[in-house]
Amino acid sequence: MGDPYPSSITSRNFDLPDQFELDKVVDPFIFASIELEDDEDIDEEFSSRSSADPDASEEDVLSSNADKNDSPEQQRIKATGILFQSYEAIQYLRWSWDKLNPHEIRQLNGWIGAGLKSPDPKTQFIAALANICVLTSGSIQRVMDYAIGGKTLGEWALDKNFKSLVRLPPRRTPGWVPDDEAEKWITPLAKNQRLLLPENVVSILKANKPGSGSARKIQDLWKRSWGEKPKSVFYQELTDVIPRATPMKLGNVQPQLIYEECQNGALTRLITSHPNTAMPGACAYTSWNLNGLNNTLGHKSIVGSISTDGKDSENILGSSLAPLDPPLRSAIAKAGKIVASLHAGDDVIAFHNAFSGHLSVALLAATAGRPVGDPFESIAYFDFEHDFVYVNDKESGNYRKGRLVPFPAALSQFIKKHYLPYLKVLAGLYAGINDQMAVELRLMSEGQPSKFMPFLFFLSKETANWTSISEETIKKLGIFHCPLPLN
Repeated sequence: MGDPYPSSITSRNFDLPDQFELDKVVDPFIFASIELEDDEDIDEEFSSRSSADPDASEEDVLSSNADKNDSPEQQRIKATGILFQSYEAIQYLRWSWDKLNPHEIRQLNGWIGAGLKSPDPKTQFIAALANICVLTSGSIQRVMDYAIGGKTLGEWALDKNFKSLVRLPPRRTPGWVPDDEAEKWITPLAKNQRLLLPENVVSILKANKPGSGSARKIQDLWKRSWGEKPKSVFYQELTDVIPRATPMKLGNVQPQLIYEECQNGALTRLITSHPNTAMPGACAYTSWNLNGLNNTLGHKSIVGSISTDGKDSENILGSSLAPLDPPLRSAIAKAGKIVASLHAGDDVIAFHNAFSGHLSVALLAATAGRPVGDPFESIAYFDFEHDFVYVNDKESGNYRKGRLVPFPAALSQFIKKHYLPYLKVLAGLYAGINDQMAVELRLMSEGQPSKFMPFLFFLSKETANWTSISEETIKKLGIFHCPLPLN
């Protein structure tokens, strides 16, 4: 089969402005930037999925480490349990029946303060447990299961000095995990998250440390001579003061206080999460370092004194994908230079694909859109007057549709002033080669949507037609040398 293009279309230059280095025009770093945990009521609170499902594929089979010291039932719950929040819980209503109300929270704080000063060691210990429950958003039973020392894991653990609780930084699962090369392009990830305990709580925990030093969990600090279970003592000590108080309600105090301080549901869920908490997609995007976290919350007293063993600038919470500006800007600048050099050359199709790919990446960066096939498929999605674009990258039937996203005015005007006139020139070049595509290109250049092709597209030399833009085809261009995903 012969070449579908006449020589003019592969060697002809365009009468276009020499302004195709988009990195100079648009800032690509503008991103749309129930805990039901009472373990003793597990049947109502957990949804489990067993890897023993005979219909499961290899991708469906998950593995989970089990503590040999746990009972078989505890191992099953930790391996297969997923914690969900109710619709009411995620509204963070301060007067919700399942939470302590503001008046009861004040009573709780007073009760904890008095208990920590009590001459009775058992009352002191229960007050210390309650304090930890509030700080870590956990129930009495969950706190009693916190390990002492050992490897840092997703769940809180008491360090061997009894001065702080430590865990891995909470991040949504599943989530992007960088390889060695990608780590050079992102904000360094914190190795742990540390929560310093109040000095009086530390003293109480140390005072109850077994003489043999064999305590493996906080529950091992509970003296047998006290007889009853901590949950029973908790009821006895607190119900006279706050009749509605339950061990699970202690875990709902901190999320409410955090949300009222920051008005950010994703941040609230991340800070107060259990390792098995099912987090929504909103928790997969933003990340915080220690300074940013404290600035967002206003003051440390809301969540206690959080720290990390690394630097305050390390990514301590949220998405691992927090790109560093210098390498990313450099990669985009280099890509822009490649586009500019192709514009000055003879290969019109190579230039078009590089130009469209570069513009697509700029739009993805500016809108935080996902690189689905043809992510910006219609000019009807763009409002160049008010600088909005409709992004439809997460549609899921009637449950979830697209969204309207503001994008930088500089990028909006660049598309209007340069890309639309370019489509008109391209339409003239394809007249007589692919007349239908030429008509559609002219329509789009005049601001009219096409029913037959996307607004952003690649060109094919083999078929003299357009092809779709996707993450894979953008990578194949070879103009972006970056190990990070496009979203």
